[in-house]
Amino acid sequence: MISDNTIDSGYILPIIPLISLLFNLIIQTITYRFGSKRMLLASELTGFVSGLLIMLLLNGWLYIKSQLELKSLLPIFIANLISYLALSFWLVTLLGVISVSLRFRILFFLGRFQEGVSYGEIANFFNAEDLIERRLERLIKAGQIKLENNKYYIKKNFLFLIALFVDKCKETILGKRSEFD
Repeated sequence: MISDNTIDSGYILPIIPLISLLFNLIIQTITYRFGSKRMLLASELTGFVSGLLIMLLLNGWLYIKSQLELKSLLPIFIANLISYLALSFWLVTLLGVISVSLRFRILFFLGRFQEGVSYGEIANFFNAEDLIERRLERLIKAGQIKLENNKYYIKKNFLFLIALFVDKCKETILGKRSEFD
């Protein structure tokens, strides 16, 4: 590990972003499961910031223990930061896809029945009206849309801007906006 004035980068450096990501996931899970509102985005943000603080503390510990000059450790810090950001992005993306993707939800549902499931049973379980109603409730609760006079309206928010950006990227790269175009 760390001895005298040297750093064994083969051991300590690669695990700092991983320890930070693990802490991120633990805090995210605790925040989501035991939080009063059970909001995924808030728990993701709390986990991310907590993991980032752990990463900063571990890098500070590395700086103190190594007794190297700050300019020598700056590239290590930047590499750890980039690694943590990339791992956090991967985690948020993975959790987002698993939690909202109907494809994954159908696969998980089918995985529970070794004897197979009919189309009717799938359609009953994944009631389209129920799915839309739950999504709309979540969007209202999160303040992303509003309901007035039995009509839904988009509120200008960060998630909406991200959705617009992703939509434009898909259109630019793939030449279409969805798999149904």
